Amino acid sequence: MISTSIVFNFWLYLIIFWFVPLLTTFQFIRYWAEMAEHSGLNNDTELTASRNTFGMPWTLFLFHPNHDNYHLVQHLFSAIPHYNLKKAHTILMQDKKYREAHHCTGFFKTTLPGFYSVVKDICTPNSNMKEG
Repeated sequence: MISTSIVFNFWLYLIIFWFVPLLTTFQFIRYWAEMAEHSGLNNDTELTASRNTFGMPWTLFLFHPNHDNYHLVQHLFSAIPHYNLKKAHTILMQDKKYREAHHCTGFFKTTLPGFYSVVKDICTPNSNMKEG
């Protein structure tokens, strides 16, 4: 890739738009995304090892491209392509155990009453995700 960028004279663009973000902002974004997907969870079962996160479109675009916000579905059924994760989630919501798993709305503050944000879920050990 580096030799191709030199031959076709786009090496500066490669550095500015690929290497610099990879070494700076990408690390920050992935840290927060990984925290949203796994932090504060016990790994006793497949249903408690990760969480689905839902939120504003811009946060989904930034932190969870390719439907990564359906992280629990991805862990349960890794063969499902990213474009079918939402469909799989809808079907899985019919199962009581899956429905009671970790599904968060919002990162710092929830966007739906009755559900936890990611931060509240991390800070609430053994939560069953529904308030009240």
